[in-house]
Amino acid sequence: MAMMPPGFDHFPTLQTGRLSLRAVTDADATAYRTLQADAEVTAFTDIPDAPTVKQTQRLITWMIALFSKRKGCAWAIEYQDTLIGAIRINRIHKKERCGIIGYELSNTHWGQ
Repeated sequence: MAMMPPGFDHFPTLQTGRLSLRAVTDADATAYRTLQADAEVTAFTDIPDAPTVKQTQRLITWMIALFSKRKGCAWAIEYQDTLIGAIRINRIHKKERCGIIGYELSNTHWGQ
């Protein structure tokens, strides 16, 4: 496993006054698929609109593996214990010291 800075030996969970950002799990697949079925949410992503169950499971598996492979990090965004989105560091370019991010957020939570 690649060397990580101190404190990055476990998945970073983040809390705000309203939101919880936690590790993505297989249990998120149904809610994530519902989120992805909204064309407004996926309008500017390379994730297919209305993905199949198999495509969703592949995305979930990929997001879970990002941190353990030290290639990125993906958080599920929860509001009142309901998944409303995901935010990710999709790829880390160590040499260039930069990364590529991506996110999806339920349009009922835009502008809040």
